[in-house]
Amino acid sequence: MGSLSIIHLSDIHIKNSDDTILKRYEEISKACVSCVKDKSTLVIVVSGDIAYSGECEQYKLATKFFENIKQYIENEKNIKVEVVISPGNHDCDFSENSSVRDILINNINPTDIDQEYVNNVIAKQKHFYDFVLQYYDDMNNRICWEKEISIDNNDVLFVSVNSAWMSELHEQPGKLVIPQSFLPVIDLNDYEAVIYVCHHPLNWLNPDYKTPFIDHLRNNADIVLFGHEHYKDNYIQTGKTYELINYHGKELQNSKSSESGFSIIAFDDDFKSYNVKDYEWVENRIYNRINDNDRVFERNKAIRSVYSVNESLLDYIDDIGINVKHFAKENIVLSDLFIWPDLIKSDYKNEKSGSVRISDNYFKELCENKLSIIVGESTSGKTTLSKQLFRSELNAGRCCILAYGQNFTTSTENAIIKTIEETYKKQYSGDYLEEFRQLPRKNKTLIIDNFDSIQNNNNRRSKVIDCVSNQFDTVVILMASSFAITTLLKSEVINSSDELYYYEIKPFGNKKRKDFISKWYKLNNVSDTEKTIDEKIEQAKGIVNNFLGNGASFIPAYPIILTGILQNKDAFSQSIHVSKYGYLYESLINQSLASIAEYETNSGLYNLDTEILSGVAYEILHRKRTAITKEDIGSYSKKLCEEKILSNVHVEQFIDRMQRAKVLIEEFSNGDGYKFKYPYFFYYFAAKYIANHLNDEQVQNLMEHMSSTLHNETYGNVVTFVCHFNSDQSVIDNVMINAYEKLDNFEEFDYSKDNPIFCEIKDAVKHFIPQKISSNENVESNKDAELKQMDKMGMNDGEVSKGEDYIDDTISEEDKNFAEIVAALKTIEVLGQILQNYPADISGQNKIKIIDEMHRLGMRSVNAIIETMKYLKDDLINFVYESSVKNKSNISREEIENRIRTLINVIVVGMARSMIHQVARSLSSELLLPAVEKTYENDDSISTQLLMTDLKLNCLKDKVNYDEIKQLRDKLDKGNELFAKGIVDSIVGRYLNYNECDFKLRSKFCNLCGFAERPMFASVSENLINS
Repeated sequence: MGSLSIIHLSDIHIKNSDDTILKRYEEISKACVSCVKDKSTLVIVVSGDIAYSGECEQYKLATKFFENIKQYIENEKNIKVEVVISPGNHDCDFSENSSVRDILINNINPTDIDQEYVNNVIAKQKHFYDFVLQYYDDMNNRICWEKEISIDNNDVLFVSVNSAWMSELHEQPGKLVIPQSFLPVIDLNDYEAVIYVCHHPLNWLNPDYKTPFIDHLRNNADIVLFGHEHYKDNYIQTGKTYELINYHGKELQNSKSSESGFSIIAFDDDFKSYNVKDYEWVENRIYNRINDNDRVFERNKAIRSVYSVNESLLDYIDDIGINVKHFAKENIVLSDLFIWPDLIKSDYKNEKSGSVRISDNYFKELCENKLSIIVGESTSGKTTLSKQLFRSELNAGRCCILAYGQNFTTSTENAIIKTIEETYKKQYSGDYLEEFRQLPRKNKTLIIDNFDSIQNNNNRRSKVIDCVSNQFDTVVILMASSFAITTLLKSEVINSSDELYYYEIKPFGNKKRKDFISKWYKLNNVSDTEKTIDEKIEQAKGIVNNFLGNGASFIPAYPIILTGILQNKDAFSQSIHVSKYGYLYESLINQSLASIAEYETNSGLYNLDTEILSGVAYEILHRKRTAITKEDIGSYSKKLCEEKILSNVHVEQFIDRMQRAKVLIEEFSNGDGYKFKYPYFFYYFAAKYIANHLNDEQVQNLMEHMSSTLHNETYGNVVTFVCHFNSDQSVIDNVMINAYEKLDNFEEFDYSKDNPIFCEIKDAVKHFIPQKISSNENVESNKDAELKQMDKMGMNDGEVSKGEDYIDDTISEEDKNFAEIVAALKTIEVLGQILQNYPADISGQNKIKIIDEMHRLGMRSVNAIIETMKYLKDDLINFVYESSVKNKSNISREEIENRIRTLINVIVVGMARSMIHQVARSLSSELLLPAVEKTYENDDSISTQLLMTDLKLNCLKDKVNYDEIKQLRDKLDKGNELFAKGIVDSIVGRYLNYNECDFKLRSKFCNLCGFAERPMFASVSENLINS
């Protein structure tokens, strides 16, 4: 349960029911409750002298005392309370003389102490053991006993030492012995902390025999809690091979004075630090906090070896590297969110061998290679991957060094080795340097991040590779670009190998994005139900996909980008200036610009730079180029400064700032100077300029042109971005006018049986109706399988399209139909964005017009696709037949015609089905549902009914109405509308296979559509229906 806290009590000396301390249990409990976290574990640790004279009645009072504290705390907070106790000299009952015991103690020989000897001596502690057994499962060892406590999979070991087993009524320092044979064997690595509890400080032990016990503590304990001397103290004992934290507890009750005190030690969740609060009694009032100190928790040095990494490096390894605001966890660490990225593996020496995408288990492969090169740009998560590889190597039991290219400043072998050894000393310990030197190569791994930051004077990079390859069995280097590999080719290690594998870090595809989003919403989420979490994951997937471009790919799906989307998604507050997506893009861009230090001292510079970026982006768009020269940037910035009456901008400094922020990059391919690093920067700033200058005639003309040329990817995306910034009626009018004109020579596709096309395609609809329906338990695996298939096909896989050097908006006559269809689909998307971004800005009547035209345009698009496929059919048959003859295949032309016809029929049905979903997805907002229903209230066409069914079932999902769907399907069945009925079954089948729902509802749908159910699900469903 969360973190661990310890209340250290000592020397309670309970004598009788009149004891003052018994009445103060509530004050002690209140102090605990005030500083201990909810949902945590509290251990009451008593370092001896529970009783005053070891009597049975005194322990009955002690039991009640501890129970009162425990109950009070558990009633006030959700806290698990445990008890750990060791005895003190006052826990011996000396009421009866024991001459045999005295003889045994006075003639002790530590090497001959056995169980019989111990049993005779500890008889004075009989009542103590009767009392303490209630808190332990096993106490066969009466000298040392253990209690292991688990806190969220972190195990902590408490070891109680019976230093009072041979105490006497009037004991003197230097007489006690802890027999070595009774001390436990402990592996420090099994625990987050090992805490010993011992009543007597070490000066009370016999000096001739205390060394084995002291060595035992130094080798096994992180913290030792003492009592007995009634003096509060703490200190750290440090030696070359150990580091031991010691705490001496204040007495809780003293018969000779009113002094009373205790301490509370609270660890953080990760056992990296702890806080100590000391309390003292203020007479007749309260336990007052007198000290409050935070300290770093350093494990005992004894746990360390040549393989032991220091804590500061582990903190760095788990540092996520950016400030992340999460809804349920305050301090996010790398391991909370890390997902292994996909890599593209290529052989630099054998380009003809091609490349392969690897997703899983490549850690083993990288570690088996003598040399592996990983390539990834600055935002790809390259450094994060190096950290995770380092952690994995540690977990595999290897000594791993994480070095950085900038540290290799000279080329001599001695200097390179010295750099490695200095890194080892910083990351591990100088105490084990010689052991590190002598470790076998097979036990050592070297990871060098930012390898391309090594200056390549005198072929230094090749020399580093050759030198370290002699020292380490596995070397992994990470660099920003594969172009830098050419600088390594002088390496003897590389030249002597037949292969040179390099691995390119890829953006997260569909499956990895889903895994990342799932981690985000499941992390520390104790307030939401599983159903709610799944709904949030699905909603976030949709937002992320739209944000990345939904296939347009204008921003890479790297983890840092996804983190920015998710943490800002819920922070969005609607404004009159931008939509939710506009806000998210702006947040991400601000994150990039935040790296510019000059903005901290000159806040106005940020405003000026973003205005220049907007103007530069517009100039690029207006000139139909994708890059711009330094001179043109200077010309625009000068014009802006004159217009705004500002000091001139130093163009070199502006470009330097934008390159440091990774907004602009140098472009050499077409002679121009600079371009935006990612398309979304360009779209964002161009759209922002347009949105702010809609009254400008030139801008209006460009918007009209772009709205009529949405088949062009750049124009389509810029218009979409404009919709994120502005709901101006002129923007809507431009898109709507062109929507009316798009494919106006085509009729709307008719889903009824009267459509003659159905004579050809009626059998193809079966390919879209699932043969079997999964149970709820298989829904997630179905989703994952679909996402993996999309990744395999390169659909919306997180990659950024490279783009062209020029914006070509011309269309050849033969491409005109395709361009019109692409423009129609983009128009539907843009209109959907307008409706979803600004539902309150658009009048009800205009909403109805837009929704109606989106539907009509979608239906015209289907007919346009069918006509286009007719033209393609003969060309495709001829092409396949000619290829068949050339390859001497024995396939007849007739068979080829049949296969091509079947393929085209499947494509046509697929488009008819997917267009329904395309329009439905564009209207997928609960706020829009009333307008959609109003639009179609008097429209009983089949396409409209299919659209409404898909919208409610597969887009909004919580609007499922079985009776409506049954009524529609019965109507179609009665009218012999077999094709439309097949589309309904396809819509229902998709819902069932990709969404969890009530068992009875699932079974009713299966019976309605005639779906076969999976065997186990079928039997469950049958029982439910019968009941």
